[in-house]
Amino acid sequence: MNDKWLKQYKENYNGKSEEAKEIEGFLKETYNGASYIPWATMERLTYMQDANAEFKTIETPTGDIIWTDSFVNANVVENKDGIVNSTQALVVSHFVKVSCTFLGKTFVEEYPIQEQDYSAAKVYNQNLVNKALKRALAKVASRATGLGLRLYESKDLQFDEKEEEKKPEIKKTTKKVEEPKVEEPKVEVKEEPKVEEQVVNNTTTTYSQEIVDLCKLIKETDKDKMTKVLQSLNVPILRQHGFALSLEDSDEQLCEKLSHFQDVSVFTRAINNMIN
Repeated sequence: MNDKWLKQYKENYNGKSEEAKEIEGFLKETYNGASYIPWATMERLTYMQDANAEFKTIETPTGDIIWTDSFVNANVVENKDGIVNSTQALVVSHFVKVSCTFLGKTFVEEYPIQEQDYSAAKVYNQNLVNKALKRALAKVASRATGLGLRLYESKDLQFDEKEEEKKPEIKKTTKKVEEPKVEEPKVEVKEEPKVEEQVVNNTTTTYSQEIVDLCKLIKETDKDKMTKVLQSLNVPILRQHGFALSLEDSDEQLCEKLSHFQDVSVFTRAINNMIN
């Protein structure tokens, strides 16, 4: 056991070290009143106790700093006529990984890329990525050193629900209101909008504009970049659909495969995020 690390950790956690006593003066509050310590303060206090401490951003096997997890969510429903309807949606999540080595002991933190209100970001930008990295740095430093760890024990913003997600209390009333009698309205059955026909490889086939645009994006993006993207996404696609997307596919073959995805727009955003 690393006795030096454990002794320093206990002093920090219990607020006995000089650095731990500084924390209260640097506390900030989020929009919903939760307390946190700025990442710069955590980094400084860590180095003040261990000049050889080291923070690292952990890269993916392909050298990226953004880790992406994806899977296909399938929903099968059978109606009263025995007709089975199957829908599928690609679910994508993004996060970063950082590590902190303090007095010879290393900790790794995975932190999701979040919106300003701490909800998971479906589409990210460099500002959100940078915030995730700094929040991850502050948290991994706290876990490694014990400094400010009590704040996470009382309220961890990575996991707390947003206030607006809580269901409002519905008050019951005993007052009866007589509803006026109205004739039962006629139900108008609307036909599903027709999708424009697109010409792919001189063959007229009915595909949506989103599918055709996505096919064009895959084909026209830098080949090396798109190869990496497809390698990442093809694992869940192959597992769910029994096929993989390939740059060797013809336009017709690629559009036909993409037509199996329920939400093409989500898949398009995921690809754009991974190539930019």
